[in-house]
Amino acid sequence: MTVSIPTISERLRERTALLAANPAAVIDRVYEMLMGMEGYKTLAASVKKDISASIDFSARLWFQSLLSGNLPSADDMEHFQEFGRRRVHQRVPLQAVLRAFRLGSREIWRAYIELGENDRTLVDELLFSISPYLFDYFDVMAQDITQSYLEEQYQQAR
Repeated sequence: MTVSIPTISERLRERTALLAANPAAVIDRVYEMLMGMEGYKTLAASVKKDISASIDFSARLWFQSLLSGNLPSADDMEHFQEFGRRRVHQRVPLQAVLRAFRLGSREIWRAYIELGENDRTLVDELLFSISPYLFDYFDVMAQDITQSYLEEQYQQAR
């Protein structure tokens, strides 16, 4: 993963830490959207639970990367890739998986916008520093999960 992580201000660090400590609102919004999408709404309860866990894990990876200034570890990436491999067996179409990433990144962005609603300094930091990183980060993660998904699909076909 070759993405440059921005150094965040103390004010944004404090607000990000609060959001990271309780990401339930973001996770719930993403989960609710996904469960209304084709490819997700008819899944078994056990698969929906797995998807909720993957949303939680993905959000925590994002917040941790900003707070620590480090990219996800190899172990974290392996755990993340496993979600992509499982989606093949759960019969979630790749198109739906990728749409889930777009929706997830959008909801995280919305949560960040809410952090800076009344603070022009934060708005500038979010717009010029965090948004490019968010887009790059989620693009790389979507590529990674796509690769895992396709490799698993290929293995299954063999």
